[in-house]
Amino acid sequence: MESWQGPVILGGDFNLIRFAYDQNNARINYRWADAFNDWVHKWALLELSASNRKYTWTNNQDNLVMAKIDRIFVSTKWDSGFPLASVRCLDRFPSDHNPLVLDTGSNVFFGKKHFRFEKWWLYQDGFSDIVKKAWLIV
Repeated sequence: MESWQGPVILGGDFNLIRFAYDQNNARINYRWADAFNDWVHKWALLELSASNRKYTWTNNQDNLVMAKIDRIFVSTKWDSGFPLASVRCLDRFPSDHNPLVLDTGSNVFFGKKHFRFEKWWLYQDGFSDIVKKAWLIV
């Protein structure tokens, strides 16, 4: 991905959670979650979250564990090309994973896209100059 300059989309079963609220119990390995988040930030990825389900996987056991481990990430170049994109989960039967469906946004958009500050912006060359210039305009 280092030499690729075009839009990027990555999706699948990452088998990791990013945040404690991505699982229905308090068990989280912060070492792995931090490493996963560092990877997301290193590649400047944005996550497209499903709008209709909080969790994408279950263990299907009596002691029920549910987690969000299936994800779709995109680059900012992809996001700017498909600003109306949305994700939803399908029913998981018979699997233990909910399939994710990506709509790239050919539908009519009825709302404003929410602003998201990304931590990796802080590490981009010239970021502070851009912010200073923007604040001087206001």
